[in-house]
Amino acid sequence: MAPTQTPIWREIAEDIRNEIALGRYGPHEKLPTETQLAGRFGVNRHTVRRAIAELTRQRILHPRRGVGVFVLDRTGCQAPGGHVKHRLNIWQRSGILETERLATITRGADPQEAASLDLEVGGPVLVHDGICRFQGMPAMLFRKVIAPLPGLAEALATCRSVAEALAACGMDQTSRTAVRISAVAANATQALHLRINEGDPLVTTSWIDIDPDLRPAVLGTTCHVGERIELDLSPAL
Repeated sequence: MAPTQTPIWREIAEDIRNEIALGRYGPHEKLPTETQLAGRFGVNRHTVRRAIAELTRQRILHPRRGVGVFVLDRTGCQAPGGHVKHRLNIWQRSGILETERLATITRGADPQEAASLDLEVGGPVLVHDGICRFQGMPAMLFRKVIAPLPGLAEALATCRSVAEALAACGMDQTSRTAVRISAVAANATQALHLRINEGDPLVTTSWIDIDPDLRPAVLGTTCHVGERIELDLSPAL
């Protein structure tokens, strides 16, 4: 019996994987087109497409319809506990992490929000939605539901972060508590914002921030793209 031969598409996938590991293609860099790769390896586009599909399954590549195939960046790191804000501030100063506000509205608290923030159901809360990009690639959606605080809406319009806006309104310090982590499937809106496919897995982190008087002040939720950010559960030193 003749020895089993490795399929060509697997060899192509291995070559591309090795080139990424050696730095020929960096994070977020676009690969050559299927036609160019097919010419390079001397195969048809279907064979190249199968190799790309395998590397996509391994979370090494990320095809974007009508744009091309890009290398994923797996180097982001975020701690979900009290150390989070410190890490985010470092990234902001270095220009690596960019935060964009999507919407800020005032509405009535739903039952879960009311219970978390010790409010009455339907009582006013400020809801602040945004997206974080790590090295230009969307990595995280966040929502912060905030208990009423005079002047907060105006402060959020000018401040760079919720923490800065809270400080401007007299709440200089909050502490994080009740952190929970779970996995969910991305819905259509999340997939659009994060440039992933609907149904792709997301890591969700939720928490409550309390004020110096131990009153709940902020209910936060983040949805991370697993292959673009890493959660560090180590205790902060």
